[in-house]
Amino acid sequence: MRRKHILILILLAAVSSGLMIQLRMEDGHSKHQSITSTTTEPPQHPYVVVEGVRVYVEIADTVEERSKGLSDRDHLEDGWGMLFVFEKPGRYSFWMYRMRFALDIIWVGADGRVVHVVEDAQPCPLGGVCPSLEPADEALYVVEVRSGFVRENGVKLGSRVEVFLAPSPPSPTSQAR
Repeated sequence: MRRKHILILILLAAVSSGLMIQLRMEDGHSKHQSITSTTTEPPQHPYVVVEGVRVYVEIADTVEERSKGLSDRDHLEDGWGMLFVFEKPGRYSFWMYRMRFALDIIWVGADGRVVHVVEDAQPCPLGGVCPSLEPADEALYVVEVRSGFVRENGVKLGSRVEVFLAPSPPSPTSQAR
């Protein structure tokens, strides 16, 4: 019986949080403000907010993880991406080796602003030359998202990107490896 009461309280809290978000959005607050202002607890999953859109991310913060990236996967679920975290700002180049789908790639400076974008980066051709994609400026983070995300959400140079790190969950993309 006590367990049932706890579940009901959790459900009520979740519903009321959703209503607060909805009310804040109807009051003219931006989508970004409503996402970040309704919670004071750390996130359960790592994510980034780009142009007010939350994208859950897998973290690639070791040389091995950054080398592999999203290679050898069949797809990337909507609302998911990969965040590459570097120790210090630099001009980190990427390529689409062993990729099976196109991506948008967003380089983010240490100040949290977009410094370079490549839209619709295509997988390297089998047996062909694989071009290196390099930013014009130094970045501390790189975010890979599904192709079309940049255009659909108005991401541009100078756009603000916020990073919220937390323990990595099993993700929908990890099953496709």
